[in-house]
Amino acid sequence: MNSKPPENIPPPLFPFFTAKPIKELLKAIERSASKPLLIAICGGSCSGKTSLAEYLVSLNIGKALPMDAYYKPVSEIREYADGIPAFDAPDAFELPRLTHDLNAIRNGQAIEVPVYLYQKIKDGRDSSHTELFVPTRVTFLDGILSCCEELRPHIDFSLFIERDNQARRRSRIERDREERGVPAKQSAILFDTMQTALFKEFILPQKQAADYAVVNAP
Repeated sequence: MNSKPPENIPPPLFPFFTAKPIKELLKAIERSASKPLLIAICGGSCSGKTSLAEYLVSLNIGKALPMDAYYKPVSEIREYADGIPAFDAPDAFELPRLTHDLNAIRNGQAIEVPVYLYQKIKDGRDSSHTELFVPTRVTFLDGILSCCEELRPHIDFSLFIERDNQARRRSRIERDREERGVPAKQSAILFDTMQTALFKEFILPQKQAADYAVVNAP
């Protein structure tokens, strides 16, 4: 494993990438060099999960598997409030399919990952299309609930990213507007109702179960 960025990789945009808990995780990966590893990177929406996963992949440590790909079609997700699906609850995901795929990855088998396109498809998921995922020795499972109780038995190490609620809210509104075409008002309502409540119920408890926890400052 190469824990030092290659010359063509720019310095981390986020200082927490080089924080002590992440260095400890890298050491744990090195100590487990003889076996395949599944590592959960969890935390609230816009806490920095995907950015960290992409950075670790850029170090040639492993590959990232987005938990978002396992969302159920929007029409199958229960409502949290009037017209607002409970996106941040474990039952919004196809956990049986995900656990099956995690077991396949551990055995070195390639999997077909569902395609999830947010606003580009009315129901969120294009169930007729998948993408091939060929695992390497280390797989980073990037997702808000990647260390939830149902997935924990399948994970070797887990890292929880903590970030200030208001900082996450600002980033979420900006990302939704720029990348997904969601109006700022709609994104704010979603965050202030469903996401804030379900973060406390389902996402934050993962911090106590995680092997490592790191703070991403605003």
